Formats: sequence, structure tokens, C-alpha cells
Amino acid sequence: MAEAYSYYFAEIDGWLTKDDNTTGRALSITSALKDHLRLIVLDLEDTDEPQAIFETLNAHGTPLLPADLIKNWLLWQAQQQMRDRKIIS
Repeated sequence: MAEAYSYYFAEIDGWLTKDDNTTGRALSITSALKDHLRLIVLDLEDTDEPQAIFETLNAHGTPLLPADLIKNWLLWQAQQQMRDRKIIS
């Protein structure tokens, strides 16, 4: 989380100070974040399957990008590893 914060802070700071139009750039990024960024937080129980929820949320037929499929696979793998650790413990 800290690495992501540092990365985005540096990228946004670099973009804002790229030229003399700092005010215009600040208004643009504010508008983009306020009007176009959507965050969804899902609190899952131990028995929930994140990849199934992901697939259900995307059931409206939007084609998935390769990155989406990889994220879904990683969620599935993480869930499997957590289950395996609980069985071994």
C-alpha cells in the first residue's frame, strides 16, 4: 500500500508540475477523480470465493481484458493457498 501511494504521489506531482498550467492540471485531475473514478469495497467472509464474486459482478457481458483474467486467477490462487494453510495448520 505504501509503495502504491508513493508511486501515485510521484506520478501526480510530476504531471501537475509538468508546465505552468498547474491550476488547469489540478482542476483536470480533480474532475477525473471525482467524476470518473469508482471504487468498490467488498468485505468477504472466509467462506466467500472472490473469483466467483468477480465473475458475477462482470456477468453483464463486458469482455474481460487479459489483466482482469490474471487478477481473477491471482485471487483464486490466493484463496486456494489460504485454504491449504488452514488445512495444514
